[in-house]
Amino acid sequence: MLYAFAPGEGLVPVERPEDGRGALWFHIENPSPEEKERMAQLLGIPRTWLDPTNGRTVYRPSFQASGGSARLSLAAPFHHRGKDPREEVPYDIIPSGWIYTGTQLLTWSVDEAGYLHKAAKDPDLEEASLMEILVHALQSLARHYWELLLEINQQIRVLERSVLEAQRNPAVQPIMNLNKALLLFARSLEQNVYAMRRMRHWLEDRELGPEVEEWDLAEDEMEETRDVFRQRNITLASVTKVYTVMIQNNVNNVMRALTAIIIAAAIPTAVASLWSMNVPLPIEHEPFSFYLLMGISITFGVILAVRMVRMRVP
Repeated sequence: MLYAFAPGEGLVPVERPEDGRGALWFHIENPSPEEKERMAQLLGIPRTWLDPTNGRTVYRPSFQASGGSARLSLAAPFHHRGKDPREEVPYDIIPSGWIYTGTQLLTWSVDEAGYLHKAAKDPDLEEASLMEILVHALQSLARHYWELLLEINQQIRVLERSVLEAQRNPAVQPIMNLNKALLLFARSLEQNVYAMRRMRHWLEDRELGPEVEEWDLAEDEMEETRDVFRQRNITLASVTKVYTVMIQNNVNNVMRALTAIIIAAAIPTAVASLWSMNVPLPIEHEPFSFYLLMGISITFGVILAVRMVRMRVP
């Protein structure tokens, strides 16, 4: 799907690139081969710049420049709404492209980029320059990471309640899956920052002072987001280890309680076993022998149970 930026309206759908020829900003989501070819011809850029992997077998954020145009490929966070964190990692990264020609901006994504549509409706962009639009769009990507971080934190708080009373280690698995997502996002942000620094050097080499100053705003926000994700990942990894220990303690408490019950029941069992032997036994002919033996067994069992309670044995 092809969009063209209209000040005050945001990203407006267009059928052909020519329909938005005067627009400063184009955006494509899951582009078809025909749309890629048309945009490459319109902007005068290599067609491979519109491929997520750019000819590589594995995707990673990168920077390329050719003449007066530059291609910045960044990792954008993505939430699989249909995935359950108790079974698999519900978050992933998808490629996103940012192509700067000096006169126009083209962004692309392999899936819906709601954060860009939201950013395009900002009133501050009505009279913004091309670099200001690019920086604002990049800042919206960093904020999208923040939004998903808050969402992950909310899920973790809900899961913590069940983990505190759990008695099985698999109860920690959902939190571990979310921790993997945080680690993935932290690594992606690190690669994003590296690619953005390369574009900053390219702007400096072309002696574009005002553009470099604007670019610093986007780079600083991406670095700050990276640092927050990195710290949150370290914290959650430590907390997950604590939860694992707590679950082991819960299991130990259950085992201690069962042991106490078995020991308390051992005395009545021993007494009943002794008086069940097929040999002459004391008081076997007494009419109240059964009740006497049961009373002695229960009394010693209760005394032992009280003793264990005072020794803080569950």
